[in-house]
Amino acid sequence: MKKPLVAIKLFENCGDLKAFADLTIPTKYGEITIHRFKVLQAGKKRPWVAFPQISYSKIVRNPLLAALAGSKDAGKEDQGLDTR
Repeated sequence: MKKPLVAIKLFENCGDLKAFADLTIPTKYGEITIHRFKVLQAGKKRPWVAFPQISYSKIVRNPLLAALAGSKDAGKEDQGLDTR
C-alpha cells in the first residue's frame, strides 16, 4: 500500500498561520483526502496543527468487487462532501 501524501502551501506575513496542508491517505478501497489542516505557530513557540473546518473524500471503488456484485457503476468514482 502507498504511503500517505502531504501537500503543503506555505504562507509569509499571515500572523500565526504558517501553512495549509492537505493529507491524502490511500486505502485498499480508494483514497481519502482531508484538505486545509492549519499549521500555526505563535511567536517562538512550537508549531501545532489544527484540524480543518472542511473535508473532502474520494472513494474509488474496487472494480473487481463491484463487477462481482453486479454493479453497473463498476470502477466509477464517488465524490464526497465539500462544505467550502
